[in-house]
Parts: sequence; structure tokens; C-alpha cells
Amino acid sequence: MRVLAISSPSATHFMPAVPLMWALRSAGHDVMFLGQPDVVGMARGAGLPTVCEGALFDVDELFLGLPEGKRPIDIGLAQLPRGGWTAAALAWVFHAKYLLDPYLDFARRWKPDLIVTDPLEYAGLIVGGVLGVPTVHHRWGPEPVSSAGLALARTLLHGRAVRHGLAGLPDPALLLDPFPAELGLPDEPAGRPIRPVAYNGGGSVPSWLWQAEGDRRRVCVSFGRSILPLNGLSLIRHVVDAFDGLDGVEALVTLEREHRPALGPVPDQVRLVDPLPIREVLEISDAVVHHGGGGTTLTAVLAARPHLLLPQIMDQHVRCERLEEAGVAVRLGDAGSQNDPGVIRDALTTLLDKPGYRQAAVALRERALELPSPAEVARDLEELAAR
Repeated sequence: MRVLAISSPSATHFMPAVPLMWALRSAGHDVMFLGQPDVVGMARGAGLPTVCEGALFDVDELFLGLPEGKRPIDIGLAQLPRGGWTAAALAWVFHAKYLLDPYLDFARRWKPDLIVTDPLEYAGLIVGGVLGVPTVHHRWGPEPVSSAGLALARTLLHGRAVRHGLAGLPDPALLLDPFPAELGLPDEPAGRPIRPVAYNGGGSVPSWLWQAEGDRRRVCVSFGRSILPLNGLSLIRHVVDAFDGLDGVEALVTLEREHRPALGPVPDQVRLVDPLPIREVLEISDAVVHHGGGGTTLTAVLAARPHLLLPQIMDQHVRCERLEEAGVAVRLGDAGSQNDPGVIRDALTTLLDKPGYRQAAVALRERALELPSPAEVARDLEELAAR
């Protein structure tokens, strides 16, 4: 079977699907990754053959114009108004119009039997419809954007679909949810469950990571690579200041070296480390502080670690709400709380001192591990492609 993987130009949208790509290749299937320059590096790093089409999209440009030093949450852009998810998906729907022709041209030459995309890459639905092969959407986590976008795409991409001989925009043949059902959003369609497997890219892991630190409890602090362009250094500053005076606790904060001079001095309890696969840091941590990104969330769920959540934009907020409702997290969802090191310190103390959070996190991991593995889902995809 030949499987064409297509990603929207945001690497984190597709990274949770990488384990399924490994499962397909391990089963003997050909997998080819297709995307823009923004994402082909991620795919190559995952060991996938890649084809690059189109120009750099640069998703960070969607948030240009922030006041200096202000994050979206500081200026009221944290929670979207009613109907806001449709507006949020608009850029991705229009994006599909411009990539459709080169993607379709390559797909006609490569002749896949199955297409797998993240659910914001709407061009894949038309490509699959024209070629007569199923298109599978693999979510990056609980999120409300893609279904709102799909409804919009049925209207805005209808003409493109008709010009290519289709009656309209096809539906995905299958939707995959890499998370336990209790993290799903109540108003969103449920997909077929697939067990999440932590994938955060490769990287060097320092040997000191597993050295004992006495009785100190460790907290992993990671905001990925998407928060810094949103003036996220101020958030990191507030978090590291929260550890000042927090006895018996050490923070491991992932931050590129070039940003450290701007961050300034950090308390003795804080250790700055180069970005590395977060799974390895979580293995030796007692809790994690993060923004609710899809990949970070799934990795923390699999590590059974309690979360202190500081969501910044878009679907991070609704995902963090679900984690809080599952009893595994403390959520600080407003700018006032996030910008107050004292409030963050109190939340950290609550998270570390109350065992119920860890117990709930262990139970949530067990439910995640009960889901069908990527290898099992790969066999289902074989049957789907053969119909």
C-alpha cells in the first residue's frame, strides 16, 4: 500500500501522526510525506521520505502586530467569541486553494492508495476524491478548529471540488482521535480512537538528567517553540520567578540559548536546558508546566504527570479546560494569574502537595494505553484502502 501523508504548514499539527506513519512503514507499506518548507524538516527528522511543494507559509505571521512585550492573552485574544472557531479556520481553508494544484499534480504521479492528513489540510480531501482513494484525518489532540473549518471548507472549496469533477468537498473517510474519550470536546464529533505515542522529535539528552537530586522534586517547564514568537519570554519570566523561594523543588526549563540573555538571571532553583525530547524530562519530573499544546499535552498524559496549565491561544484553552475537568491539572487561564509569580507559586504548591492530581494522571494514562495501538490502526487502514 502506498500512503501519502500531507500536513498543513504547522509541524505540531502532524507530529502526533508520526507514530502511525512508523507503524505503516513497519508493516511494509510505502509512506511519502508532502508539505511546504515549514514542515518537511520535521518529517525528514522523523525518518520519512519527503517532497516539498510551495513557498514558506510562516504561521507566526498570523499573529504579527502584537504590542511589544504583550502576549495575546494580555490584549483579550485568549478566548474566541461565538463563531470564532470558524474565523480561526479561515486561513487554513484559503491556504488549501493555493496548494491544491501542486499537491494534486504530485499525487497523480505518485499514485497513493490512501491519504493521511492533519484535519486542517483540507486540500487532501479533494486530492483523495479526485484519485478515488480514502482520506484519513488524524487530530493533534482535542480541538474545535478543524470541524468548524470543515463546514466552512464545504462552502469555500465547493467550486474547486466541482471543477475537478466532484459533487462537492468529500468527507474524510475516517477521523482518528489520539486521546482518551474523556478529553474529547462535548460538541465535537468523536473519531476512532488511536493510542497516543509520544513523539517530540529527536535530540540529544544529557546524561545528568538521571542523576539524583536528593529529596528535591523536579518540575518540567516547557512551552514548545510556538509561544516565544508570541512574546512568550515574559511568561517564562513569571514562571521562573515563581520558583524563587520554593524550597525542595527544582525547575528544568527548556529554552534556547539565544533567548537566555533577554530572560535574565534566574533563581537558584531553576536550571535552563536546551530543548530536547520532553518525554525524557517528564520521566524524571514530578509535574509539568506547559501551555496546552497538543503534543506536549499527549506526552504529559502518557507520562502520568500532573499539569500546571498556562494556555495562550486558540484551542489551547479548551484543551486545558478538559484536563482540568479530568482532575489532572491546575489551570491558570487569565492574564492576571499568569503574570503573577505568587499565584503561579501557589498553584505549583497545590499541584505538588495534593496526591489526587497524580492519582488522576495515572488513571488517565491507563485509559490512554487501553486504546488501539498505531499498529492495530494501520491494519484497519489496510482494509479501508482495499474497499
